[in-house]
Amino acid sequence: MDAVEEAKYEWREYCEDGWEYDLDPMDFETEEEYQDALEEAIQCSEESDDF
Repeated sequence: MDAVEEAKYEWREYCEDGWEYDLDPMDFETEEEYQDALEEAIQCSEESDDF
């Protein structure tokens, strides 16, 4: 069972670091959820920098 869990969450090892946006891959079930949250955080950050 450990091998299944390891394969399921392997993406956490190589995903883009989201610490700057207070995002932790451990808080997300899938890579897609994490990437969506990261993209949204980056976009919000860029928008706030425009003001």
